[in-house]
Amino acid sequence: MSTLKEIEAYIHKGQKIMAIKLYRNLTGSGLRESKAAVEEFMSRGHWGDQVKGVQLATEVTSSAPNTTSTNIINLGPVISHIEQRKKIWAIKELRSLTGLGLKQAKEAVEAYIDHQRWPPSVARLLVVPELRDAEELAGHGKKLQAIKAVRSVVSVSLKQTKEAVEHFMEHGYWPHPIRALVRDKTASPTPTNQPPPAPAAAACQPSSQTARSPKPTPSTPRLRLDPEAAAVKGVLEAIIEPKTVDAIYSVKRDFTAGYIALVGNRAYFLTQRFGSWEIDGEYAKSDGIEAEVNTSFSRVELRLRHGFLPYSFTELDEATARKIAQVLSD
Repeated sequence: MSTLKEIEAYIHKGQKIMAIKLYRNLTGSGLRESKAAVEEFMSRGHWGDQVKGVQLATEVTSSAPNTTSTNIINLGPVISHIEQRKKIWAIKELRSLTGLGLKQAKEAVEAYIDHQRWPPSVARLLVVPELRDAEELAGHGKKLQAIKAVRSVVSVSLKQTKEAVEHFMEHGYWPHPIRALVRDKTASPTPTNQPPPAPAAAACQPSSQTARSPKPTPSTPRLRLDPEAAAVKGVLEAIIEPKTVDAIYSVKRDFTAGYIALVGNRAYFLTQRFGSWEIDGEYAKSDGIEAEVNTSFSRVELRLRHGFLPYSFTELDEATARKIAQVLSD
């Protein structure tokens, strides 16, 4: 385990990147926080207030008994106590979950109350090594690439992944459901005794028999899209890889212009924000979505309803609207 003195030595040598890396390993902070802390030391010659006591906190947490895997610590109850202004209960809950001392737990809760972020003494317990690549991408503001990196590690819906990345970018740590899923995946034993593969069908045929050539499979027709629709399709496929977009249509959802894309039995709504295309909705029957088409008053409207929350899509022809509704009903 590195110490602040070792990090300072790398800073004095001009090895800023190594100093940031060691700081992250020591504190469990995200890339953005670690970079800010190292740069503050470089400009002032001493560590900021948020770093004071980090070495002591590290020693306490590393020696404290904790039978719970760090990847599955759920701070939800602590945050719930904070939101209910039950500070003492929050401190008590945090100590029982992390093994922190009274002083460190009190300072951590107060830091969260003041800044809505956990200090390094707690953040280091929430580190998920498998998501380091996603953390670095999120730290550089590359949200779409971070979403893709998370989905390469654990299988979750696009909506859950997007919410997890946004949570990390705002709070500096991964939410509990994502950490639990990563833990479960890495803890699952890989089967070692695999049954032998079945013999190939050709091996069972007489040698004199000429093997039949396989029937040609029809190729997937390429979508003919205008440049903007093609750009939107590329953004979506970069996230949902290896899946591809089956169809994409220009629409308006409640007066917001965008595109609706069909991928298997799911639909995604994408809209442009600050000059870039982002996913603003994901719809599927398995998520409780009900689809219907309304053609009253010479106006075609695709309605997607989730409970009591309706979404209205317009500027579609009737055939396209019914096609989308059929996809979301299968």
